[in-house]
Amino acid sequence: MPLCAIDLVLRQARRVQRAAQGESISSAMPVLRRVHAAGLFPDQSLAALFRQRATFKRKHFLRLLAIESGFPDWERFRPALRERPPQELDHFKVEEEWYAFLNNWFSTEAQARAYAEQHGGRVLRVGRQAVVMASDASPAASDASLAS
Repeated sequence: MPLCAIDLVLRQARRVQRAAQGESISSAMPVLRRVHAAGLFPDQSLAALFRQRATFKRKHFLRLLAIESGFPDWERFRPALRERPPQELDHFKVEEEWYAFLNNWFSTEAQARAYAEQHGGRVLRVGRQAVVMASDASPAASDASLAS
């Protein structure tokens, strides 16, 4: 059974929280950079966020995902998810499902769109950055090519 958009965001918040609070610095720092860039704790440096990461709650990561999706907080993001098809949240799958593909990353969505217009592909916004996925880049396409 496919997940609804709210379930996808809740699952992503759990993954992000685990990465931030895990023992691996290489997993924690990218998430903490996102927390810092989103301004969740404006008075804290990145080093302070790293030291305090065990105290962060799920609500902080839900707010992070809301901010990265263009909403001021989780309370406004959640109702909007009810009308949003899960396909609009494919950017949450970039790390977990499409890691095996060579993807073109850009600092801004505008740069990614310009590249996609010229070379093809699908633009997914990931935080403040964007990635251009090849037209055939999907877990299903990968599975089908492996079977043949």
